[in-house]
Amino acid sequence: GFTYLALNEYLPVAASPIVSFLPFAIAMLGYFAGVKFGPVPVAFVALVVGTILGWSTQLNQGVDVRNATSIVKPYPLAFPIQAMLSHIGEITPYLSTTIPTAISIAIGTIQCVESAKRAGDFYPTREAMFADGIGTLIASLFGSILGMTTFIGHPAFKKMGAKQAYSIANGIAFLPLCFFGINALLLSIIAIVSVNPIIIFIGLVICADTLAITPQRHYPAFLLGLMPIVADWAKGTIMNGVSGAYTNFVINDTDFTKNVTAHITGFSYRGLLNFSGGSLLQCIFLTAIFMYMIDRKFIRAAIWCLIAAFFAFFGLINAPGVGVLVKKTDDGWKFTVAYVMMAALFGCFEFAQQKHLVKQPETEPDDLSSLEWAEWNRQRLLEENNEDQYNV
Repeated sequence: GFTYLALNEYLPVAASPIVSFLPFAIAMLGYFAGVKFGPVPVAFVALVVGTILGWSTQLNQGVDVRNATSIVKPYPLAFPIQAMLSHIGEITPYLSTTIPTAISIAIGTIQCVESAKRAGDFYPTREAMFADGIGTLIASLFGSILGMTTFIGHPAFKKMGAKQAYSIANGIAFLPLCFFGINALLLSIIAIVSVNPIIIFIGLVICADTLAITPQRHYPAFLLGLMPIVADWAKGTIMNGVSGAYTNFVINDTDFTKNVTAHITGFSYRGLLNFSGGSLLQCIFLTAIFMYMIDRKFIRAAIWCLIAAFFAFFGLINAPGVGVLVKKTDDGWKFTVAYVMMAALFGCFEFAQQKHLVKQPETEPDDLSSLEWAEWNRQRLLEENNEDQYNV
């Protein structure tokens, strides 16, 4: 949410401030400050204002509309099953991307269900994951390269007034847009930067809701958990963008990694690759390990380290590719050793804790919202006060 829905979407806003700042202010006032614009939805007001400014400042161009109009026509359904099966042998190089992505999407669905639960809506996790899988299979039969997953940002959409029919309305709206190629035409007419603030709002709400249900002592773990995603974004957005630009003005078949990244000295490019590998899974592992470290629950931290060691050995985390990473030039086995060393350290601390040489585990609950925690803490203080009075 923070990286791809907030940070990434703010870049176009910062690139066109005259067009984007007013829609940004309108969206933030409407969604966070509760400012109303009569019966008109906040998103519509932001979109109209941004589009007017976009055409007034020539950010939107008539030539783009004419070009987009040329592709408006009926598009029939495609059934590329035969082509898919005939090229099934070429899938191997892409497994390093598809396997971690599939695992991350599955975990993402669970997280979305939990997020909805925090917003007061309860959905069966198994049913949600089953629907995602079946939806992905059906879509793939029609040539879709996108995996289905539960909407992220459920609390944000709920604050915007979305209800059960929201997804159905989205599907109905997208059908004519896709089957008649109208998407490009719409995107050429409206100012895209006026849509970005709405996406930014969703990303910010995801982060805010996460903090609201996170005990303050776990904030460092929360922040650490954001870092792999930021690294992945930096590698995928910035480095790949630079790589694409590089190939446009150099001799064909030149190696970007050999000619450029190997000579980067301002930061560790190898570290960036490792830190971004399996970023969504890394977020979970790092956050869990750090949380249990903070709570002095050393056995649980050690277990998470051992699981991370297994994942790292096969390149599912901390590596740019999947495989059995045991070569001298691989870093996967190094991360495995490092995680096992951490697990051993936590085992030593667990032994010391049992001997009362280290503080006992944290007893505060870690699954309460900020309001629930405040009530729990109030009750705890009352009980401690009563005990003190009784002892006196």
